Amino acid sequence: MNSTRPSNLLTLLLLGLALLTSCATEFIAPKGVTIPRNFDEANVELDFMFTEQQKASLRSGDTEVEDLLLTLGLQLKEYWGLWQDSKMAKFMRKQDIEHPDQMIAVIFDQYSQYLRNQ
Repeated sequence: MNSTRPSNLLTLLLLGLALLTSCATEFIAPKGVTIPRNFDEANVELDFMFTEQQKASLRSGDTEVEDLLLTLGLQLKEYWGLWQDSKMAKFMRKQDIEHPDQMIAVIFDQYSQYLRNQ
C-alpha cells in the first residue's frame, strides 16, 4: 500500500504543474495566423482578409458591421484568441471592453471607420 502512495503524490504534483503551466501561457494562434496587438495591427490583418470589393462595400455602408459578426466575427474571436488571454484580448480589456462579442464588434466598427478615412 505504501509503495503506491508516492506514485499518487507524484501524479498529483505533475497534474498540478501542468495546470499551472497551461494557465500561465499566452494564447497561441493557429499556424499562419497573426494576432494583432492593437487597432492599427488589426486593420493591417483585416486589409489582407478583405477583397477590394468587400472594402468598398464596408466603406460605403452597403455591408454593415453586424453582417460580419456571425461569419468572420466568429472565426476571428477564435483565431485571435479573444476568448483567451491573447495580445488583442489584453489590449481590448485595457479599453474596458471585456466580452469577445463586444471586442469583435468594436474591431469591425473601427475598421469601417478606418476604411472611410483612407
